[in-house]
Order: sequence, then structure tokens, then C-alpha cells
Amino acid sequence: MSFTAATGEDKAGAKQQEPARVLNETGSTVMAVNTIHREGDRLVINGTLMGAWPSDMYVEPEDVVRLIGRVLSWPIIGLVLSLPYIRWRDKRNKASRR
Repeated sequence: MSFTAATGEDKAGAKQQEPARVLNETGSTVMAVNTIHREGDRLVINGTLMGAWPSDMYVEPEDVVRLIGRVLSWPIIGLVLSLPYIRWRDKRNKASRR
């Protein structure tokens, strides 16, 4: 998929999604992930590093297995299951500040 930065739309005219961000301890974006897709036997993560360097990062099959092992842990599963409540709480707190 190819994106045009000026319009925020892909070539088919679909609206581009906001990237998923990875933050450091000060809240600065270290990596913004635009897309994750499969290319042959590898995953390709397309994003921006440190807000300045567009990059395609490749994850080999053995590393995909390692990532799955890290994601399928009880603390991560607990976080995923609690995300609806966390989002609801954050929206409620944001609305009460207005």
C-alpha cells in the first residue's frame, strides 16, 4: 500500500489511519507504526523512527514466533481485556475536565 503524505489518503482514496505510537519514558514518540503486512515469510512493519526516518522493518519467521510468545503472556492478555474499561475511563475523565 502506498500513501501520499500531502492528502493523508492512499491511492484508492481511503482515509489513512493514525499510526500506532511507541513512546519513551518522557512521552516522546520513538516509533510510529503505519502498517504491518506480510511479504513472503516475513512481516514488514512500515513506520517512522524518531519522527524523522521513514523505515521498513522486517521480522523474520523465528522472530515472529518470539514476538507471539511475548504477547501471549498473562500481563499482556490482562491489559488487552481491560482496554475497553481503560478507554471508557479516559474518555470520561477527559469529558469531566471540560
